[in-house]
Amino acid sequence: MPQNIEFDIPAPAGISPDLDAARHRNLAWVRRTGLVGDGAPLDWYTSWAMPGLAALGYPHARGAELDLCADAMAFFFVFDDQFDGRLGQDPARAARVCQRLIDVVNGGSTSPDREHDPCTAAFADIWRRVRLDAPPGWAPRVAHEWEYYFAAHPHEAANRRRGTPGDMETSRLRPHGADL
Repeated sequence: MPQNIEFDIPAPAGISPDLDAARHRNLAWVRRTGLVGDGAPLDWYTSWAMPGLAALGYPHARGAELDLCADAMAFFFVFDDQFDGRLGQDPARAARVCQRLIDVVNGGSTSPDREHDPCTAAFADIWRRVRLDAPPGWAPRVAHEWEYYFAAHPHEAANRRRGTPGDMETSRLRPHGADL
């Protein structure tokens, strides 16, 4: 495949002017929810520049809207990375972790203990905020999509244990395991 292809994108890339403030608010949020610890984990997370990605992806977002985008991206990346280690090799444990998140979208606890379960605490906060101005019927539809996303992780853990899944199983599961 040729590698010297140039794309002409006529529209200039925009970036939210609220990036600097969003960066501070996002760091406060990941610490408050317990999603990222202090020291090296916080330095590592900061290097990902999640608020910058949110500000580029949503250049017209400001304040709470940009914060929600940055916080959701933080959750996705941190949550997904948990499955690159031992959790991703343990289907039963992955199922327990994901069930708590599924419970949140289905009306379970919206204020989990951040000390013992920071991912669920962070997701519960995102789920609460994203529903604030949502139209009727939106939350149940999106809850279903989240449930599929979370349920795919234990299946992927089982596949890692068994070895490479077949093409048909991969094509069936892959859309559900991708971030929303």
